[in-house]
This record gives sequence, structure tokens and C-alpha cells, in this order.
Amino acid sequence: MIEQQYTYPIASRSLDTGVVDTSKTSDSNQAGGFGDGFKTAAVALISNAKGKDFTSLNWFFYALEEKTKISWAFEGLTKESIATFAKCKVLQVVIEKSKMSEHEIAKLSKEEGGNYVMRQVIKVKNIGKAFLEKAVPMFTVFWDLDEGSLVSTQGKNTRGLGGDFIGPVSLQPDIFQGALGSLKPKAGVYVRGIWIRNSKIKDTIMSFYGNRLEVTGRDRNEVDDDELLEAVAYILHRCNDMEHLRMLLTPLRQSVNKTDSSWLLKSPAFFNRVIEQRRDFIRHDVLRIPRGSIFISDKTAKKKNPFFGWASDFLKRNNTPLILIEKGSNKYLFEEIDEYELTGRCVEIIKSNMKGSGKKKGTAHSIFTKFLRFMGVRQAKVVFSKDVGVAFAYDTNIYIPECALSRELIIRVLNVCHSHLEGVMPENYSSLLEALLKTMSGRGYECTAEDATRIVNKANRIQKEAANFLHTTNKTIEVSLDDEDMTPHYDLYEKALNDLINEKRTGKANSGGSIGPGSFGLDDAGDDDCLRPSSAMSSVKVDDKFGGGSILCDASTAARIQNKTFDKKKRDKISILRGVLDKACTIIQKSIPSLNDFLEEVYVGYDGENDSYEAFHDGERIVINVYAFLPKLVKKNPSQTMVHDFVTVVTHELAHALMPNAGHGPGWRACHMNMIMQVMRTLEN
Repeated sequence: MIEQQYTYPIASRSLDTGVVDTSKTSDSNQAGGFGDGFKTAAVALISNAKGKDFTSLNWFFYALEEKTKISWAFEGLTKESIATFAKCKVLQVVIEKSKMSEHEIAKLSKEEGGNYVMRQVIKVKNIGKAFLEKAVPMFTVFWDLDEGSLVSTQGKNTRGLGGDFIGPVSLQPDIFQGALGSLKPKAGVYVRGIWIRNSKIKDTIMSFYGNRLEVTGRDRNEVDDDELLEAVAYILHRCNDMEHLRMLLTPLRQSVNKTDSSWLLKSPAFFNRVIEQRRDFIRHDVLRIPRGSIFISDKTAKKKNPFFGWASDFLKRNNTPLILIEKGSNKYLFEEIDEYELTGRCVEIIKSNMKGSGKKKGTAHSIFTKFLRFMGVRQAKVVFSKDVGVAFAYDTNIYIPECALSRELIIRVLNVCHSHLEGVMPENYSSLLEALLKTMSGRGYECTAEDATRIVNKANRIQKEAANFLHTTNKTIEVSLDDEDMTPHYDLYEKALNDLINEKRTGKANSGGSIGPGSFGLDDAGDDDCLRPSSAMSSVKVDDKFGGGSILCDASTAARIQNKTFDKKKRDKISILRGVLDKACTIIQKSIPSLNDFLEEVYVGYDGENDSYEAFHDGERIVINVYAFLPKLVKKNPSQTMVHDFVTVVTHELAHALMPNAGHGPGWRACHMNMIMQVMRTLEN
């Protein structure tokens, strides 16, 4: 028996099917139309195969003020066959109207307390049990709720039958305090307390009142996805227990099993759409992540990238925290910043700090402007700042540390320009880099305007020599020329270098006898001559204090080592320099793996009688004279500049090993600079 108060008697025409209820259009907040669903259910009950289970189905309308009772009896009527119509059973409704007795009126008034009552009496075997098990779990009016488990817009004392909420089914109390057994609410989307469809979040109740969500579809059993997302966002924004919501969403930033830790995150596909719409609210208001934070992955954080290391510290110092994205964190909520955006954040702060400084352009600015113009870049702006720790490029500007212009810093800036600025001509870059390495070789002081002029002039000479070489018929390295600007294609230089390396792989010999610097014929390299005074050297075993292994030494040095009278300070410096040399060779090997066999032929030498040469190639091996580097080592921790020095020296001799008859001519220079450029690209990365 189902009773409903304040229901006026319904017109008999409502029993017709397919009648449109004009009060229940698509923009109305009502659902259904003239009980079509109920009439369909009545037909199903009456025509059930187990006909004996059905007894009766009646509706009674009581109008107490009018003292009238109207009864509708839903019955099955059998109609005989006629013509081509088969025998069938149809639904008919018998309507009767009668006057109520004073006793009936008094009884109903006492029981119902209203003037208009509708009573449905359905007599079918097990209909009550089926209703309790199937229908009751789908109507919120029958439930008690565990308020502490819900994400809700209202609290326990203010809910009544209203208020939007989302909650897990498993944590709700049994319906009717367990009188029906362990009967729980049915998971699903509810509109105004009625189950509409399966839930978008697994095993949860998603209940909405008001006008935030409307039912859709021909059978009124669907909701619009976008409206549902907005309705869920409404609940999150107005949650009455933000700490509870924070606890449920914390797994979004942690590497945990989300299905065990939070019922709200059991359906990530749906909740990720919520995140996309309310990312800032969830990130900052719920999870309390500071606004302006930058997110980076552990992989990125572990990269040995000088710019990234500086940028991380710089942003932290300027109230822009970097937050590590934990493994398993939600990728929609924690998007890793890319290098361009990271650089842009740094630039914003630098510009803000420079406002009102009023600094004039100085010598350093003119030096780099000169270098940039030589490389073909004229639109780039050079910015010096004390905030900048590592040179970097952003858009068309170069940001440089405000400090002494050492060779190391200039090389770093040139590499950044070559890698990140449009318009840099590769051949100009390589010529400028070679001129810089030659002009400032071994120097530890600041580059002056005069030095910059000499570097650019030398780079111009190198370019002219290379251009002359490229137009001769006897080319050691073959290159292609662009028809428009005759610019060398440096990818072909690289291919030619690899071809040379492959040709030289065979026929290499190792000998441990007495050796000396190789003799090179006269070449067209001007004052770049390898011939220097030198001593005959032999291999001497040394202990760990020298760095272990063996060293090629002149006779006098070999005697002092064997007699253990060698200077201890020099011995310690030799050990440090050998470490720097190993680092330089490792960098070269990483940059050009095909040179690995040749790098095995790099030997440490100590010509204590001569410091005028740094290395030589004798046709079989390359010997690095560490004695010539002793004056450059002024502290126990060598600078990166010394690593660059060794890279330059080793690649210099490797170019001689690959091109033994080229002297210091343009062919050798092209080979050497190709190696230098590949090493610089590795250092840049």
C-alpha cells in the first residue's frame, strides 16, 4: 500500500497513452507524464506468466471536503479473436465514484490529516518484498546517512531531504536500521531523491537537488555529462568539511594505491575531468599548494643541467617554490613546467628586480654585441644581471651573469647563442670559438675590449682561410656548398670526420719504448706551429700518490721518481691534473663515441725540462705534457676552464692523428673544430 497526501483526483483521460503533459516540458523541474511508467508496470503485473500471483491493483482517491471516494480498478480483459485479430488480454480500468460515510471521513482525517489522499493498493504475491529490496534502495527518502562519510553542501542538522552530496555506499548504515537485513542504498546518480542512472564514481551515491541537474533522455534515465561535472564541482566548492575533502584528495599528489585510499578517486577518468575544470581550486584551496608553484619531475630534478640547478635556487629565493612531482601523482593536477616556461618565470623576476636600476651599457655589453654581430645575430638584446647565475637565452635575448668575462663564461654564452638563437651562422660560430680558444688560451683574467677585437679579427682570418681551402681542388674533407650563400653544411663535416675515424681504426700500434715529439712539416698555419724544444721520454711506473699506473718522463724526472726525491707538491699537482685529463677524455668520448679507440692512445707525459709545449702526436700515440699545466693549477679544485683546456689540447692532437699530413692548415682546422663543436653540444646538454 502506497499513500500520498495532497493529491487531487486525476482525470480519467490520463489513462490514455502518449498524452503530453504541458506542465512537464524540458525546461520544467518535473519528470514523468501521466503515469505511463506505472501503466506499463500494471500491464506487466497482470500479464505475468504466473497469473495466479496477481490479485488486484487499485487506486483510491479520497476527497474529504467533497465527501467523495473515487476508485480505479486495473484489470485484465480478455478479448476474443475477430477477423485477423488474435485473441488477447488488454488492460482496462474500471472507475467508480461513491459518497463517503461520516465514519470513513473521520477515520481518514485522523490517519492522514489532509483533505486529499491517494492510496494505491497492489496485491501481488511477494510484491512487498520486491518493493523493499528493489525500490527502497533507489529513493533517498527511505535512508539514514552517515554524515561524516559524505562530501556535502550541508551538515546533518540542516539537510532534511535536501542538500547535494557524494558519498560511498559501503559506509552508509543499513536501511531501516537493518530490519530488512544488510540492505544498502543503491549506487547511482540521484535527482531530487530518485535514482536516475549508474554512478559516474564507482560505488558511490551522487545526489543533487535544486536546479543544478535535470534528467534527460526519452525514458528520463540519463543526465548531461557537462551538467553533472558542474554539479560535482558545486559540491566540492561548497563542501561543509574541507578537511575531510582534503584527506580524500591527498592521494592525488602521492604515490599510493588510490582505490584503497579514497573512494572519491575510484573512477579517475571522470574525476580527471573535474580536475581539468577546477584545477586551481583543488590544487591551492583544497590541497593547500602555494599559488605560483612550479612542478618538476624527479627525473628533471636529477639532471645535471647548470641552468636548471641555478633556476631552481633562484626561484626558491624569490618566493616561487619548486615542488617535486611524486611518482604516481595525478598528471592533470601536476603538470611539469617546460624549460621555456621555467625560463620565462626567471626572466619576469629578473626584469622586476632591474626596474629603476638605470644601469648604463658597459664594456661587457659592447664585447658580446660584437660577438653576436659576428655570428650573424643583430636583433638579440644582451642583458647583464647580478641575479643571473648561468647564461641563458629567452626569446631573442641573452641573459648573462654580471661578473668578470672569463673564457669559460664567454664559451658558455656562445654555446647558448648557437643552440637557442635563430640566425647564428655555424661557420661563424666555429671560427669565433676557435679564435677565442687560441687568443685566451690558458688565461684566467677578464676579457677586454682589445681582446674581443683581436678574437673577432682572428675569427675573420680563420674564415678566409677556410673559404680559400673550400675552393681548392685538393680537399681532405669534402663538403657541400649552398648555392645561395656558399655556407658549409656542417653535418657533412661530421660525416667526413666519422669517415676519417673509421679509416684510421686499423694499423694502430702500442710501444712502450723511448719516444719524443713528432716532427711536422711546414704548413700554412702562420705562427701556429707544434714544433717546440722537447726531451726524449720513457715510461716510469708511479704509485697512487702520482695517480697510479705509469707516466712518460724525461730522464732527470724519471731518476727523481725512482730515487723518491721528486717534489711532493708537484707530485700532488700531477695527480690532480691527471684527474682533470681523465674528465676531459670522458667528455670527448661521450661527445664522439667513435673516438674511443684513439682516446686509449692518450698518455700522460712529464717533460720536466720543457714547458713550451702542451702535447704532441708521434704517429702512434698522443702525449699530454702535464708539466706545462702546473702553473695553471692554483688550487686543489680545478675550474671548468682547465677541463676546456685539456679538451682543446686533446682534440688538437686527435686532429693531427686523423690528418697526419695536413699540418695546421684549413683541413686540420675543420677536423679540429668539428670535434670541438660536438663536445660543446654535449656540455650544453
